Amino acid sequence: MALSAKWLCFAFAIIFGICWAGASEEPCYGNVGDTEVYAPFGSWALFNCTHNCTKADWESRLIKRNKIDGPGWVSVEVGVGVTDKEWKASEIACTVLSRGEAVDNFVTVIPYEIPRLVTLDMEDMLEEGKSYIITCTVHGVAPIQNLRVTMLRGKELIYNKTFKDDLTRKADNITEAVTYQITAERSDNMEDFSCQATLALGTVIGNVTVPSSNVTVRTFALPDKPKLEVNQWIKNGTRQMATCKVSNAFPPEHLNLTMIFNTITLSMNKIKMADGSVLGSAEIPPDTLLGTYRLLCKAELVSLSSEASTDIHIYELPDISFTVSNDSVLLGDSITASCLLNNNNSDPYGVTIRLNGEEICKDPAMDCNVPVNRRSPQSLVSCEAFIKDNTDITVRREKSLTVHYSPQFQDDQCPGHFALREGNNGPFKCQADGNPPPTVTCSSDSWILPTDRTFDINKTHSGSYECQATNMHGVQSKSVMVEVQYPPATPNITAVPTATIPKGGALNVTCWADGLPQPEYRWVIPNGASVVYMNNNSVIFIPEASTSHSGNYTCHAVNQHGESPVALVITVTDYTLVIILCVVGFLFLIIIIIAIVCLMLWKKNRRGFYDLFKPKQEKRQEEEMTPMKTQCNSH
Repeated sequence: MALSAKWLCFAFAIIFGICWAGASEEPCYGNVGDTEVYAPFGSWALFNCTHNCTKADWESRLIKRNKIDGPGWVSVEVGVGVTDKEWKASEIACTVLSRGEAVDNFVTVIPYEIPRLVTLDMEDMLEEGKSYIITCTVHGVAPIQNLRVTMLRGKELIYNKTFKDDLTRKADNITEAVTYQITAERSDNMEDFSCQATLALGTVIGNVTVPSSNVTVRTFALPDKPKLEVNQWIKNGTRQMATCKVSNAFPPEHLNLTMIFNTITLSMNKIKMADGSVLGSAEIPPDTLLGTYRLLCKAELVSLSSEASTDIHIYELPDISFTVSNDSVLLGDSITASCLLNNNNSDPYGVTIRLNGEEICKDPAMDCNVPVNRRSPQSLVSCEAFIKDNTDITVRREKSLTVHYSPQFQDDQCPGHFALREGNNGPFKCQADGNPPPTVTCSSDSWILPTDRTFDINKTHSGSYECQATNMHGVQSKSVMVEVQYPPATPNITAVPTATIPKGGALNVTCWADGLPQPEYRWVIPNGASVVYMNNNSVIFIPEASTSHSGNYTCHAVNQHGESPVALVITVTDYTLVIILCVVGFLFLIIIIIAIVCLMLWKKNRRGFYDLFKPKQEKRQEEEMTPMKTQCNSH
């Protein structure tokens, strides 16, 4: 029993010792700082590991040198691409012994190389609206996944590219070209284009940016063709300016304008307009011989060119001699006209002879016979010489002809019906066509209407007249009807049966006035009166008169020459009140008579009563009444 207790205590002591020993060994740690370190390719990178362990060491597949152990730290230099030219990222570990176990503290070592050169390739002369490729080349950079390429227009970012997701690229020193397409605009002119490569190297080194050189670009545009303005037909010996305008050219100050006449380069004056267009002007040589020439305007800007051209015709005006055989002719006869060209070369010209604008002869080889058939005191014979290729260039010569012809009445000068107004003054306007101007007389059995002086017109001049026109070439007659018109006279107004009618009666009011043309009738009647208009408003019919029909009725007779009014008072009588008053008066009279008779009878009866009065009758009454009193008293 004692032995067992001894062994038990020994075992307990051993277990306690083991537990004490385990409890006394605390864990330790190593600290390497950044777990990701960027190191220049081909260099030695220094790493330091601090720890609180009894033992620590650096382990890596990379070449190491200058390992130094210190109190609580251990350092080493690692070769990055020094011997094996390895571009891949590698790991180095600071291994410490903690509680009997090895604990690794890893650091990833990433080789890098800053680009030795960044270049921007693009054209420096850009045509507006055209597309161009910009190429930014980064020479010798690693790692590619950490690269960002940025393209700039001045300070404006126009394109940005990164490679962080490009995991298929091998780890190597890479030359990378980035392209971007732009469309040239005028705003690009004189802008500096550039690009830059930025390499992200962690938190210690940060971002390293390498820029390219700037490329200053110029933009140019020549979108519109020149607009050439000049008179294409120029008379020989005259001065004529030609202008050539170019719009929307950019930059306008670099635009070159040239104007060539046939084979001669003209001296130009060039100005820049307020709207940005360029206007050039030059004079056509005034001593140029007759003929057709080519005028060319050419616009050039950098590598662009555009041109416009037109034909210029230097011409000579036609020179003509024009004569007629006679300047006076009888209607229906003819004259002879001659029109000759005096130019040395008549081939370019055409000739036309006209009468009053109507073509009679064209390019006559000999004299032209011109018949005169129009009734007009004057006719115009003309010769027109023109350039066949441009009939707007015409020389015209004219001769006036006096045409004689017999009289003839025209409806516009002497119509078949005349409407005159009484009181107006003449003359009587009947004329006839003829040359010399004919004398016209108009007469009837009673009157002669003067056509050449004034006279007073009255009703008696109405009727049929015979007008006669006479000149040295004949006589013509025409019958005309004359109607003398006048304003309405004072109307005659009548009421049938009379202007005073009883209520309920019928009435016609008729208005009539003399006038030519026949007057129209307009009425002004009392308000509220209902009437029926008849016979073109000349008659008012009242089928059943009432008191509302009483009042003034005014008739206005009207035609185009004047107006005349007349008034009539209509009275509608109403005896109903009179009858009622008569009946009432009669009844009142009857009542008065009856009252008088009754009064007389009453008075008469009263006088008889006093005459028949007797005292004894009163006594009898008293006697008759006495027993009654006694009887009453007995009760």
